[in-house]
Amino acid sequence: MKKNLNNLFINLILLILINLISTLLYFRIDLTEDKKYSISSTSKNIINEIDDVMYIKDLILSFREDNNSSLSSKNELIPRSFTLHQNYPNPFNPLTTIDYTLNERSRVYVAIYDISGRLVKTLLNGPQSAGNKSLVWNSTNNKNEPLPGGLYIYSVSTENSIHRKKMMLLK
Repeated sequence: MKKNLNNLFINLILLILINLISTLLYFRIDLTEDKKYSISSTSKNIINEIDDVMYIKDLILSFREDNNSSLSSKNELIPRSFTLHQNYPNPFNPLTTIDYTLNERSRVYVAIYDISGRLVKTLLNGPQSAGNKSLVWNSTNNKNEPLPGGLYIYSVSTENSIHRKKMMLLK
């Protein structure tokens, strides 16, 4: 029993030392009914920030009394803000792609307007999770009729903001 407590103490010290360099620390000790223990820790380190995207690296350490210790890591992309990108190709005929990034789960409304501000097509109206999103528009209206060439405005709205950009349909 004393050896097990020494191992527990050493593993606990090791976890604390490793996680002192972490930005965020999650720590858990589990004791089972048969007095076996499990120690696990997750640390989150921001390893890079580029183009309003935060790259997170999780380091997960687990020590168990039965010596089945483990170390694992995973990388995750977390957008820092809502971003609407320029459609591509632009000008286009007849297809174009609209990309945007959501920083949180939100209700999203994506619509296309003609130059006079009339709604011509609703591409999306519903909830979406955080992350990179992409929609393709085939230059048709809500009745699936082809639209004439010209300048159009696409709008992506969330619960907290609205972004708009222009695009050119060539015929």
